[in-house]
Amino acid sequence: TEMKSKENSIFQVIAESFEEKELEVPIFSEDDIMLVCQQANCDEEKAKDALAETKGDIAQAILRLTSG
Repeated sequence: TEMKSKENSIFQVIAESFEEKELEVPIFSEDDIMLVCQQANCDEEKAKDALAETKGDIAQAILRLTSG
């Protein structure tokens, strides 16, 4: 539906159902990725995966990558 005033229009949208999703926001920086790469001698993709799995814990990410 639409409601109009002199200067504005207000729209109302009604849906039968909806889905909520949380946005995935990286919790680690580019510096964190580079540090893990250097310490674990791995590529950026592996470092990002390890950081994601450890929720940004740099030490745990390095251990995960270096302890096979």
